[in-house]
This record gives sequence, structure tokens and C-alpha cells, in this order.
Amino acid sequence: MKVNFAISFLVLLMIIPALSLNAQEVKISREIGIRNEFVYEVLPNDNGNILVYRDRGQQFYFDIFNQNLDFVRTADIEFDERRSNILRVCNLKDKVQIYYQFSSRDTAFFLRKTFDGNAEYLGQDTLMALINPDVRARYRSVLSEDESKLAIFAVTDNLYTAVFETESGELIYDNKLRLERLGDREGFRNFTVANDGNVFVLFEVDNSASDDNHHFILLKTIDQSAFSLHKIRMPDKFSTGVKFSYDNRNDRVGIAGLYCDRYEGETHGTYILNLPKSELGTDMEFTYNPYDSELIREMYGKKRGKDNVIRDQYIRKLYWREDGGLILITEMQKEYVRRTALTQGGMLPNYTSAGSSYRSRGLIDYYHEDMMIFAYHPDGRMHWRNVLFKKQFSQDDDGVFSSFFVYHTPSRIHILYNDEIKNNNTVSEYVIDPIGRFERNTVLNTDYQSLKLRFQDAIQIKNNTFIVPSEKNYKLSLVKVVY
Repeated sequence: MKVNFAISFLVLLMIIPALSLNAQEVKISREIGIRNEFVYEVLPNDNGNILVYRDRGQQFYFDIFNQNLDFVRTADIEFDERRSNILRVCNLKDKVQIYYQFSSRDTAFFLRKTFDGNAEYLGQDTLMALINPDVRARYRSVLSEDESKLAIFAVTDNLYTAVFETESGELIYDNKLRLERLGDREGFRNFTVANDGNVFVLFEVDNSASDDNHHFILLKTIDQSAFSLHKIRMPDKFSTGVKFSYDNRNDRVGIAGLYCDRYEGETHGTYILNLPKSELGTDMEFTYNPYDSELIREMYGKKRGKDNVIRDQYIRKLYWREDGGLILITEMQKEYVRRTALTQGGMLPNYTSAGSSYRSRGLIDYYHEDMMIFAYHPDGRMHWRNVLFKKQFSQDDDGVFSSFFVYHTPSRIHILYNDEIKNNNTVSEYVIDPIGRFERNTVLNTDYQSLKLRFQDAIQIKNNTFIVPSEKNYKLSLVKVVY
């Protein structure tokens, strides 16, 4: 189940009071052991149950909780095929679907299992079979915003796409496109399927601040049978990361990110493309919004350098406003490798940016710090922007307890995060209104609760309710917060 809360432009004053364990209701489930789990996923459904899907590689389970987070039971998920590649677990209103793939001799089979909201098995479907598939293909999947379509795709020298109806399992269409110089696996950035079943695929080519050929290629399906090609030029600028989004309500295409003029690690501003789908051209350019001195001063105070540069910021979220404008959220991320015999011997670097293609496996300090939020009109002009301060530090945990969760109400954006990454901690939020005004509140604390909250994996299930997993000492529990 996916709950969508568009960001509206009501200028209604709805100041949410500070919570500080003063949320109307906070419930905590019993713990589940996850020492041997590769993946787990929290799946709330319309009948009030909350399922936790767990993947141990060759063993799969559902843990079922009721709406009060009381444990009900654990159910085994059985696969006849030993080497099943799980593509996606889809949580659809009153049922859960598991899409998976396995190969036998010269054929790749794509199947799905369906369960009801109580994790009772309803049956299995074979969706399609590919004869002599590309052995290099790594199949992935994407779900549409309204959950009515599922796309399975692979990027090699070709782009393979298959789109299905999630309700019936019917194959709507599939096609294969020879990429040649259009893009490759290294340049692949995004795959999106719209509610109508059409897909958008974004590639980046020659990403270098010294290359005047740096550009993006956007592929869009035409009548679900062929692709149109749209080039967006970005000469002499380096992109530190990009987000793509499709506005199903207003039929608009949005691409946004941060750029620099010299090298990765420094950013000089934002770039944005926001157009109706019908106005996409074959040769386009981004709108650039360089940082101004006031923004630099807000971020660094009197210590700012001579250049209008902000360091170590990376794009994290891109959202649509109801008027067709965009909201972009960035975050400062840094990683430092602590000195060991390897680093002292010169075998590992002492520093790596979070967006770097190189990741050391040494002992790593993670910093997730100040955020920036930018709001844009539909024509690409900036409406407002703010700096939101936070400081999070952790060690050797992949930063999973850091960063933030975005929670929407009809007239506010809430950004929730752990103040510190430790056992006894407070949770804070920034509440931002439609014209950029904000306040900072304390939401709750975890003193003596044996909780470590993973806000990056939190799920909003209603206007006033979200669930966040807590993971500590290989034990998982669910925390349900009602405002």
C-alpha cells in the first residue's frame, strides 16, 4: 500500500504542537530476531494489519501484527525454485504480491505469488517466459504511483522493458531497444513507469565539468511500442546527482539536481527541468539556479569562503507540488575512514564523499548534517529556499540510523530525524509551510525504550500516522506514531 500526499498550497495556519513523547499515541511492537536476514520490509495494509517480510536468502517469512502492533503469527513463504531472484514485494491495499524470476536452461521465467492481508496464500501466476535472454541482464522492477502498473526492466547493451497490470497480471507490452550510444549501464540514472503504463528512462553521458558534450538522454515510450528521444544539454558542468519524477496529476516531467563548475564535492547551485510531457523537445537545456551569497552565509556564517560554494551536499528527495512546481531536498553527507594499518600504509584513503563511486571497506565515520530545501514554480523560477540545521554522527553502521524521513500533511511538510545516533535519543522535526516558513519541534524521546530508529525506512500510512522500524542488537521492532 502506498499513500500519496501531494504538497498543497493552502496558506492555512496549522501549527503542530511539540510532541516530546507527546504524540497522541506511540506504540511499540515486540522484537523480531533478524541476525540472519538479508532484507526486511514493513508492509501495512488496509485491513489494519502490518506485515513484516523477511528474506534470509533461501528462507522467507511474513510476521503479522495487528493495528495495535500485537504479534499475531509468523508465516513461511515457500518457493518451489531454489534460486529465485526476488524482484519486488508489492503491498497493494488488501493484498501482497511477490514478483520473482528464476532461470531454467535457456529460459527466464517471471512469476508472482499473491497473499491476502493476513498473509494467507492465494496462488501463483506465471507472468512471462523469455527464451534465450541476455545472460548479463540483471532484472529490476518499478511500481507506478497508483500501484496499478509494474515494470520489469534490464539495462545491458539493450534496454528491455515489460509492463504488467498488477491486478490481473496481464502483460500490457514489452519491447527491446538497442542503446548503442544513447546510454549504458554506467550512465543509467532512473526508470519510471507512469500510471498509464508509459515509461521514462534517464541516462547521463560524459559527466565532466570540462566536457562540453555532457548531457542527459531521456527516453519516453510512444503508444507503449517505441521510444522517443529527448536530449538535455549540460555543457561544462558536473552533476553531483540527479532525481527524476513524473507528475501523473499534471502530466509533467521533472529532473533536478546539484551541479558544480570544477569537481565533485563542491556544489555551486541547482539545475532543474520542469515541463509538460507534451512540450518535451529533442534538444533542451536546464534552468540553473546558482547559490547566492545570502544562502552561503546562512550555511557557513562568517566562515564562508570567497566562492559561492557549498560542499558535500547531495540531492535526496524530489517532490511535486499541486500546482506543478517542484520541491528539492538536499543533505550534507561525509564519510571518513579511520586510520588503521591499511590507511597508514597508503592502501585506503582517509576521506571519501558519500556520493563518490569509490567506497572503502575500512572503519568508517558517517556524518549526515545540514539540509537545504528549495521550492520552484512550474516555470523553474525559485519560489523560496531554506537551510535546515542538524548534526548526526555514527560509526561503522552504513549511516542507516541517520538522515531523515519526510512526512506530508495536506498543508505542511514534516522532516523527522534522530538528533543523535545513540541509545537514548530525542527525535526532532522541521515543519515547513507552503511559503517556506518553518519551526523545529521535539517529537519524542527514546530514553529507556531500547530503540534505535531507522527514519530512512519509515512509512507514512495516514495523514496523522507513520511507522518507523527500530533495529538494535539484531532485534527489529516497529514503532507506530499517531499525531
